Amino acid sequence: MVDRKEVIYIQTPIELVGWEAVDSITFSIMSPPASIDSQTFKIDISYENKGPEHNTVLIKNTGAEVTEGESVVIDEYKLDASNLMSKLPTPEQSSYEVWFQVTDLPQHGVIVVGERNLTQEKPNFSQFIVTKYGIVYSHDNSETTHDSFVFGAWLNPKGRTAQRPQNEKDVVVERFNITVRPMNDQPPVLKTKTPGLKVVQGDRVAIGPEDLRVEDLDNPPEDITFSVISKPSNGYLALRGGLNESVVAFTQAQINNRSVYFIHDGSSASGVFYFSVTDGHHKPVYKLFNIDVSEITITLLNYTGLSLQQGKTVAALTQDNLAAETNGKSVSIHYMITKPPSFGKILKENQEVTHFTQEDLLAGSLTYHMTSLSSTEDSFEFTAFTLEANLTGQLLNITVRPLIQVAQGLKIPNGIPVRLNTSFFNVSELAAISDSDPVFEIMSHPKFGKVVQTSSKRSRKFVP
Repeated sequence: MVDRKEVIYIQTPIELVGWEAVDSITFSIMSPPASIDSQTFKIDISYENKGPEHNTVLIKNTGAEVTEGESVVIDEYKLDASNLMSKLPTPEQSSYEVWFQVTDLPQHGVIVVGERNLTQEKPNFSQFIVTKYGIVYSHDNSETTHDSFVFGAWLNPKGRTAQRPQNEKDVVVERFNITVRPMNDQPPVLKTKTPGLKVVQGDRVAIGPEDLRVEDLDNPPEDITFSVISKPSNGYLALRGGLNESVVAFTQAQINNRSVYFIHDGSSASGVFYFSVTDGHHKPVYKLFNIDVSEITITLLNYTGLSLQQGKTVAALTQDNLAAETNGKSVSIHYMITKPPSFGKILKENQEVTHFTQEDLLAGSLTYHMTSLSSTEDSFEFTAFTLEANLTGQLLNITVRPLIQVAQGLKIPNGIPVRLNTSFFNVSELAAISDSDPVFEIMSHPKFGKVVQTSSKRSRKFVP
């Protein structure tokens, strides 16, 4: 019977117990031939023994329900602290009464006692008022579903001004919860100024809340329903998990979860679809959704050209010199040399090539080999392409960096000849690697002087 929870303790009479008490039963246990005598089972009785079914120390603190924008009476069936009297001896109870003080006012409404609103300056009311007249909570019509206020309750001598005890142990502090039943009085509002989506030819794109967003203060996104009145002319709408099936209805929640897709048919034309949206209670809102289609393109990211140091014949061709990207599905980018270099070759693993890929550039397997040293610059033309697009007529320049040290900002005295030496120009490194005596050729003469040369150190004959 105990295991089946058929044994119940019922406290009675309640009024004789007071604020707290201890009860007990004495029992014996028999399981023939064994037995145990005189066992005591204690029962602790107190208003402070709160639990899931009674989470207040007061007789009543049930909370209240109110319709959005309306009022509700809070009476002794919802708020009753008269059991605080049981803390006093019975002869003294008639000299006291229960008072309340609201310490945290409700955020979305007001409490009305008689004809005045409770304020921080005047926050008190008595159990007598609650029992005889009730107090009123009035909601402010905001789009909220919950409100509450915190109060303290204590015993105050009759005939004296209500004064909260200094000892907080004499005050019971609890929260009174208020549930607000919403009213569906707000229509859906389209928050996206220009609903639309950008899509690349042949692609599929999820429609997100940044593309289409409707808000309804009275309804969750699951209850905001879109209906397609005229389908798009350049593709169709589908849901995740069924991208091959066209749909004409979806919810804002599905948009928020990015479960609604637009599947483009590959044409170059942009398009629209006409839709309505409703919460099921108000008139639908009608709007156009624009679909802006972009062509598949290839764009060069790095296009800096190739630099070769004078005296060397090989330079690596990597993604630092040449790189591209595409907005299409096919991301494998290829390069075709349409006009090879005039003074060198492009090699891949020591084999001349006219075709290479972005992966080759990334791996560093390409080099430019200069086969003729007669020019200071070279170039080759190429086309970058994928399975979906191409970029033609591109030119990559190859330049030779002079292996020379030229002094910067030299200062010389006015009118006095100055001998040019290696502090002005120094090509000793080039002379060493080429095993030659490099020759300077003046391409542009100075404006305010001239460069001359003597036949020998002792000669005073100057030759321009």
